[in-house]
Amino acid sequence: MVQHVVNSLCHVGVKRIGLDTYAEARTALTSFLRTVLKDVGVITEGARRMTVTVPDVLLALKRNGR
Repeated sequence: MVQHVVNSLCHVGVKRIGLDTYAEARTALTSFLRTVLKDVGVITEGARRMTVTVPDVLLALKRNGR
C-alpha cells in the first residue's frame, strides 16, 4: 500500500523520497486503518449484525472526518 502512494507521488513530480518517509507513511496508514476498522466494528456490533456493509464503512470514515 505504501509503495502505491509513493508511486503516486512520482507521477506528480516528486523525484526523491527519504528513507524515513516510508516508515512514517506506513505508521500513519496503519494508525488510520486501525481507527477506521475499530469504528466499523463498533457500528456493526451496534446494529447487531455479523456482516460489515458499505454504509458501515462510509459512516466510520465520516466519523473520522474523511
